[in-house]
Amino acid sequence: MNSTFSERLIEIIEDSGLKKTEFAERINVSQPHVSRMCSGETQPSNRTVKAICKEFNVSEEWLLYGKGRRKLTLSRDQEIKQLVENAMTGSSDFKKAVIRMICSRSEQELKLLADMLREIYENLPEEEKNTAAARSGDRMEAAELTKEEEDAVLPPPYTGDI
Repeated sequence: MNSTFSERLIEIIEDSGLKKTEFAERINVSQPHVSRMCSGETQPSNRTVKAICKEFNVSEEWLLYGKGRRKLTLSRDQEIKQLVENAMTGSSDFKKAVIRMICSRSEQELKLLADMLREIYENLPEEEKNTAAARSGDRMEAAELTKEEEDAVLPPPYTGDI
């Protein structure tokens, strides 16, 4: 499928779950400008393209030409930083409260929390695990998580003293 810039931009906006106004704020342009880009009425500046790619972790080549992979490969630290930044700018108060709660905990408390979350996850029905995996990916199809994928997402059980 050979999509246009406008179609790829709409895809990014829809996948982000943001309204055009929120999307515009994140890339520092007006909402009418985003609407004009989505309709194909106007093309983005280089600065706007770079802002979209940086803010939404997409390849410039994919965004402009539809070539290559959509998502850029981030290090684990880069991915975490981007997730937290996105959560703090466009999320509910609940999500922000959870981030604040996690960031204010000691290492021991976090290890205990990680163990509890791992136990909850391991006791989920398989279809729930697949749904969570599908939500976390970039248009990823629901699929069985391998042990390696689970280990990459979930921290190891805490074995120290509390």
